[in-house]
Amino acid sequence: MKIFDSEINNSKTIIFEGNASEDFNAFMKNHSYGKSVFLVDENVMRFHGDRIKEEFEGFSSERLVLIPSGESSKSMKILEHIYNRLSEMETNRDDLLVGVGGGVVGDIAGFAAGTFKRGMDYVNVPTTLLAQVDSSVGGKTAVNLESGKNLVGMFHHPRAVFADRSFLKTLKKKVLLDGMAELVKYGCISDSGFFGYLKGMDEEDFLRKNASYCVQKALETKMKYVADDERDRGRRMLLNFGHTIAHVSERVEGYEAISHGRAVARGMLQISRLSENKGLTEPGTSKRIEEALMALGFEKRTLGETIIDRASLDIMRRDKKTMEGCLNLVLLKKIGEAFIYKLPLEELEDFFAVGKEE
Repeated sequence: MKIFDSEINNSKTIIFEGNASEDFNAFMKNHSYGKSVFLVDENVMRFHGDRIKEEFEGFSSERLVLIPSGESSKSMKILEHIYNRLSEMETNRDDLLVGVGGGVVGDIAGFAAGTFKRGMDYVNVPTTLLAQVDSSVGGKTAVNLESGKNLVGMFHHPRAVFADRSFLKTLKKKVLLDGMAELVKYGCISDSGFFGYLKGMDEEDFLRKNASYCVQKALETKMKYVADDERDRGRRMLLNFGHTIAHVSERVEGYEAISHGRAVARGMLQISRLSENKGLTEPGTSKRIEEALMALGFEKRTLGETIIDRASLDIMRRDKKTMEGCLNLVLLKKIGEAFIYKLPLEELEDFFAVGKEE
């Protein structure tokens, strides 16, 4: 079932939710691309390789680029490897890059497509819940540097996204939870009704009963924010709720040690506690977020706070959300209503209570 078409800055993304291979093949019949080059996560190839080979039109093992699973693949080294493989395959600008995997694959596929030979089209086939509800749409593409996450990137929208819940059936619970955290984020920032729906959702029945609705709801919500603010200078920044502390967690603990979703869950809780203490957020909000996350399967012990020290503040200062001498923090007034709090960099230590006990 096709959800909707979205046109942003003359770039049209067609979003499908149904059978990925059938929708992909129909899309290819209606578009005059040259060859397809598939960029696939190694784990996805191991679990779904036979299906991809047999069902996706234009697949060829000679035009396959495999990348290792995990956040470490969002690197300049892997990006150069992709460029070299595209060049070896004599890839042209009228060809199509097909990213099959989670958020890492979508990010690096989009960046490679946007920069190889000054730009080619790409589509996403997201295979994780987090990618299906968040990272596969919106046009943000990037790789990481040693000094921080997503510091080198560009806006390059996919021509289509093919969200298929059958891919989710092979995911481990901890990987599903990454996407659950992003779903809670959408409820927190814009829809208290959806937040309540998630809180009352049966974790065990998610794939059977709730997945399609949640994916559609999340994608529709995100694309509205993107349409209003493609370049992430205003309202779209609200989608970063929980991410400032999450990026600190990932950078300090290591991208492979803490998953993005768990880091976001922790970040949403921690920033809400801080803003409640400062009278910026309705009392009890962080408790409600914690209850929702635990109802979806998070364990309380995994939601501990990230230590914020001066090194952490240095990471925040280098964050993309730092502009004109302020860190744009996303806070909640209450569940369903978020706002951007412009925190002057000279007030970082006071806001995060760093150094007060030294």
